[in-house]
Amino acid sequence: MFNLIDIRRINLALAYSNRIWGEKADNSESAIASYQNALQIYTSEAFPQNHTETLSNLGLAYQDTQQWQDAYDTFFAAIQTTESLREEILSGDESKQKLAEEWNRLYRRMVETCLQLNQPTEALEYAERSKTRNLVEAILLGDSRSIFPLEVAEELALLRDEIASAQYQIQQGQVENYQELAQLLQDLRQQRNQLQDTYLPIGSSFQFDSFRQTLDQETAVIEWYISNDQFLAFIITKDTPLSVWQSTLANYQALRDFTFSTYLQKYYSDRATWRNQLAEALQNLSQILHLKEILQRLPSSCNRLILIPHRFLHLLPLHSLPIARNSTPNTDTSPTYLLDCFSRGISYAPSCQLLQQLQTRQRPEFNTLFAIQTPTDDLYEKDLGAVSAIEKQFTHSHILRNKEATKSVLFEEMREFETRGRGDAES
Repeated sequence: MFNLIDIRRINLALAYSNRIWGEKADNSESAIASYQNALQIYTSEAFPQNHTETLSNLGLAYQDTQQWQDAYDTFFAAIQTTESLREEILSGDESKQKLAEEWNRLYRRMVETCLQLNQPTEALEYAERSKTRNLVEAILLGDSRSIFPLEVAEELALLRDEIASAQYQIQQGQVENYQELAQLLQDLRQQRNQLQDTYLPIGSSFQFDSFRQTLDQETAVIEWYISNDQFLAFIITKDTPLSVWQSTLANYQALRDFTFSTYLQKYYSDRATWRNQLAEALQNLSQILHLKEILQRLPSSCNRLILIPHRFLHLLPLHSLPIARNSTPNTDTSPTYLLDCFSRGISYAPSCQLLQQLQTRQRPEFNTLFAIQTPTDDLYEKDLGAVSAIEKQFTHSHILRNKEATKSVLFEEMREFETRGRGDAES
């Protein structure tokens, strides 16, 4: 338990970091010293969550004084601790949300620091890890038995209980040999993480060089990342050096204002006005994102584009953005919209790592198609032949067409089905 001196050290660190009094530079240096003292209390073994939060605040203090290498080393240690803990520090819904934002802020600071140190590849890798972390946590907490075989799930449950017991003993001071129990706790976490990684190979293992080798010569990836006060665009190809476009603070503020105060606000409150102003809004968004400047960084051979949005950019139709003439590297016809610029099309992915998993995944039995075609009368005359074209790619197909496409027939013939996104089986 804490004594009065311990509590005073922690409160001093918080007071200095919040700059309650004095000059900013003096407060930052005092905060650094106080956080270093607090780390002697909040050890990674006894209080891992507080330890990580303190490291994060210490790294921020280093950022404030532009001590970038120290900031990098501190954020690195914080992320290592966070990723080793995984789901064990998450409890109730409110706690999950608070911690998720804290860890996301930590990764964003690390991305900024890597760019300050001219390490764009590491910046991208940490951006990827931040995107994948929340997904991994959700899977481990809510869907683990569909990922892991039964015996593995049971072994993970036993490890989880052993970790919780050892953690409790350390926190309560019920330890005769502290170092021995701390080492046991570290070994248990490592054993759990290795077992999880065997069946769920996404998370902290992403490597940029291995990912880019999965791309062909004519494919490019634009991955956006929204940081604390700017947004970034990573331009990725198989052979050219990684390029990073960075916005200004004004660009970042304009993007937030556009998304929440203009685009989404009108969409939900006045759909007719939103529709009438859509063309102008998308033109504005294209300029805010500096799409023309980003596209000019693509190689002339690029004829396929993969877009990886971040945070609220997922809500925007990026593929439909208008572009200025002569801003794309591979076209003489100067099309108006982004989706017209790439002969092999535009697609989306949630992250590079998940895209890599999909591209390398073996699907030997992927030969059967199920589809619903023109299910209502008003669609009969608007059939563009998409289902028929897709059907040719499969050995076996089962298609519900026109009046056959009813809910009762669907439920009768499909005993198992899955909805993605905001699906509702009753709608």
